[in-house]
Amino acid sequence: MKPALWLLGGAATLVALKALARGRDWGSPLDRALAVTSPFGNRIDPFGTGKTVYHNGIDLAAEVGTPALAVADGEIQTVSYDDLNGNFIRVAHENGVVTAYAHLSAVADEVAPGAQVNRGQVIALTGATGAITGPHLHFGVQVGSIWVNPGPYLGL
Repeated sequence: MKPALWLLGGAATLVALKALARGRDWGSPLDRALAVTSPFGNRIDPFGTGKTVYHNGIDLAAEVGTPALAVADGEIQTVSYDDLNGNFIRVAHENGVVTAYAHLSAVADEVAPGAQVNRGQVIALTGATGAITGPHLHFGVQVGSIWVNPGPYLGL
């Protein structure tokens, strides 16, 4: 079962809803029209297992080297690499909201944990690192410990 906003309960739900409403002021993670190539939530494993797997964000079509942009002002929380996400960045925003950018080919020189970023700032270049079926930007939104659908934050 995929996490849902209502599972947060009480005050946490209120904070999440306020954060979602603020998301209307967010920019785009790419400098072009957004084309979702894989949606948020349960999906058939793209690596051919035939199993249903949970996808904690959305995949956006992008050629290798496309600038990835901070969607809102925030502070870089993580710049790292793992076998699933490849090169990835996590940005902390107001109200306990964190955005995640994965499968990056390069990270901007000024992007390091603790660095402040502004909406629209180039923070990385999209790529094809980690577990992928082709180049794209994986974009996720986490409210507290719960991954939520990024679509409403981006007007999708």
